Amino acid sequence: MLVAMQVDPVVVLGGSTVGLSQTTLLSLVHQLSVDLRNDANTPLKLAWLGEAAPVVDPHDPVTAPHVKTVLTGVMMSLKQLVTSLPANDAMAKKGKITLHLFNSLLHQ
Repeated sequence: MLVAMQVDPVVVLGGSTVGLSQTTLLSLVHQLSVDLRNDANTPLKLAWLGEAAPVVDPHDPVTAPHVKTVLTGVMMSLKQLVTSLPANDAMAKKGKITLHLFNSLLHQ
């Protein structure tokens, strides 16, 4: 989390080219999704996850065999977060949007 706290996810993931391999990106997404409900860094994690979702390539030949497993886990963590918060909570709304992003990836 130290690096994530020091770097803007838009700078790393929001450009026309992403400097991370799909393997690194999928690993990052997996790690960020761990323990969303009990972490003071959840807003930061959601920001990173929201920027990462559009650049994950579910058809990458190296990561494709692992995408369904990882994204299913990410979505489960996001669902747990969203259901643990009041519906009008800002973090719940961000969680729902991020959940939809990963759901669309899973169904490509």
